[in-house]
Amino acid sequence: MATILPPSYEQSSFTQIVLPVFNTPKPRTLKQAFEALPKSKLVWEEFRQEVDRLVGQGFLYPCSAFRGAARFWAKNEQELAKEKLQVILADKPRTKTQLIEELGRHLKTMASKSWREKFIQEQASGNFLHIWPPTGRYRSNRYALLPAQPLEYLKKSREELEKVCRKLEKVGVSKEEILRSICQLIAPQFLSKLPDTSDSPPVEPRTKETQAIDKAHPKINALEWLPQVADQKAEAEWEFYRDVSEQLVFAWQDTENPETKKSLEGVFFNLGIQPIGQPGKQVSFNGREHYTEDDLFRGEPAVIVESGWRLEDQTNRYLIARAKVQSVTD
Repeated sequence: MATILPPSYEQSSFTQIVLPVFNTPKPRTLKQAFEALPKSKLVWEEFRQEVDRLVGQGFLYPCSAFRGAARFWAKNEQELAKEKLQVILADKPRTKTQLIEELGRHLKTMASKSWREKFIQEQASGNFLHIWPPTGRYRSNRYALLPAQPLEYLKKSREELEKVCRKLEKVGVSKEEILRSICQLIAPQFLSKLPDTSDSPPVEPRTKETQAIDKAHPKINALEWLPQVADQKAEAEWEFYRDVSEQLVFAWQDTENPETKKSLEGVFFNLGIQPIGQPGKQVSFNGREHYTEDDLFRGEPAVIVESGWRLEDQTNRYLIARAKVQSVTD
């Protein structure tokens, strides 16, 4: 495919030779790109100078290093990584460990783990990503495209507040008065913005009949201005096991202690977490279940270096982490 440059671009005689060898599915090192040039077109020093010119003009981009070697690309790897973050975080926030793993799986440029971690930190510092503090079963910060949602952190408070409201409404206290009291406690500066309820008729105490309804259906008088949570037990349980499984697998990947790995693998079995491949086994590379830092294409022979993991039950299957593989020639 021909590379089209704008009329304003100052071309050298080598531009149309050098630029196409970086217009590839993945970034290339200088050595890889030089070897891909048409034979006898230019010498190494001329090639290096042209790469520097193209980078300076904004037509080549420095990318994450590979095994210590600088790489370049006709695409902006950081912009592509931001697009992938938007895809990954479209459904829910992720922990840093989860985000590092999933970014590698989606980006497919062989960017190192340390590069991905640094990139995520930069996006959080620049407000492209927002940090959600720990809550409930989440023991570490999570990252999202939107700022932390307060209602996510008020679930327990909501339940207690609903109990208080039901008790007070039985003796004639209105929801408006309860709201004003809450505002007085945590944000008195907003009291003036609440509607004046001094002329509102008092709430009649609950009768025995309505109290019986309250007892049989405790959510029927929940506050209208607080969200209702649907009872989707099966889905909630699967999501819970999925989140727990992710945390365990990422802990397994992070630890260097063989005993800890062995203990975690015992837990995996009980939760239904199944391995993807065994270290040393030769497989045909596919990007769905495998990832690699080598130049491998789909169907090429590879050797598993580290097992991947998936969560399975009778009706669901979820890929947690892909197996790490390398070329059989390594």
